[in-house]
Amino acid sequence: MDTQEFATEDVRSVVDKIRRIMLEDGASETTAESPLSHRKESPILKSKNQPKKPKPTVSKEKTQPQSGAMSKTAFEKTTLARMHAYQKRHEESLKKAKESREKEKVGNFPYAPTINNNSKKIIGKSTPIYSRVQEVLEDKNKRIEELIQQTNTKKLAEENKELTFKPKTCESPGKKRTTEEYYNYMNKWKEIKTEVQNREREAKAKEELEDSTFQPKVNEKSHELTRNMIPFEQRMEKEIEKRKKLQEERSKIQLYSFTPDIPKSTRAQKLGESVFERLYTKNITQSKSPKTKKVSSKSLNEKELKKILKSSKQESKQDESQRTEKSEFRVKIVSEDEEPVEQKENFDVLKDLTESLF
Repeated sequence: MDTQEFATEDVRSVVDKIRRIMLEDGASETTAESPLSHRKESPILKSKNQPKKPKPTVSKEKTQPQSGAMSKTAFEKTTLARMHAYQKRHEESLKKAKESREKEKVGNFPYAPTINNNSKKIIGKSTPIYSRVQEVLEDKNKRIEELIQQTNTKKLAEENKELTFKPKTCESPGKKRTTEEYYNYMNKWKEIKTEVQNREREAKAKEELEDSTFQPKVNEKSHELTRNMIPFEQRMEKEIEKRKKLQEERSKIQLYSFTPDIPKSTRAQKLGESVFERLYTKNITQSKSPKTKKVSSKSLNEKELKKILKSSKQESKQDESQRTEKSEFRVKIVSEDEEPVEQKENFDVLKDLTESLF
């Protein structure tokens, strides 16, 4: 056995020195030396002191080592045996120390669990963890690979169930698909993809609805309104018909060439203002008679003006009541949906009223 497998560098250097000394002692001849000359002279000093001699012819026969020197194999055997024995003793001492510590710990505890004989046998057969590390890792890696393969096979099986379409592949690899075939193939693939996506969306929506427990309470009036509501299509049809009628009426009106010229004063009339007040104020501002000038002058107070207006209103109302009994004055209010109707008015009555004021 070689000592280089287990020894350190220091041990190797010591062993090499011992071997060299043993070989030199076995090869050199035994010569009588003085007791003081035990040390060997260096080869440099020998070459200087002694003259050069011819090299002796060494026989090929192996020189037998001295009886006092130790052989190589014997030295290795003794050192290895001594080292193994030391290692065993060291391990035994460690085991004894551990056992003594465990006994001391167990002695301190009042409760000692009873272990079954079968469990003791199993523990005795089991090997320690540091020797089972590789086996445990290999088993773990195998299990992980098996699980990965199982998951991949399940996914492929589920995808194959959903995908019922099987494309027709060309028999010979040299043939190529035409543009129409490729277009049809892509359309079918898109249809299948959309179907799968819709199924997934529906499944997710159902799951979300199942999780959501909140339900809003709607009022009864809102239910009735939604029931009685006209559908959107019918309402749109009615609006379209109304627009058509308005366009037809406008087109009829555009056929007539005559258009009355309405002055700005009549356009800008207020709705709440009466006709008599408007005419009275207009007459005062535009007339040149001295009476009207006195009335329109700034010297008059507001009270006097109000009195004059009230008296004129009363007189105009009396005249109007007397004349309306004789005359017929009809006014009809037309709604937006109905067509306009001609209004009958007696314009002579209005003329007489205006003349009486002037």
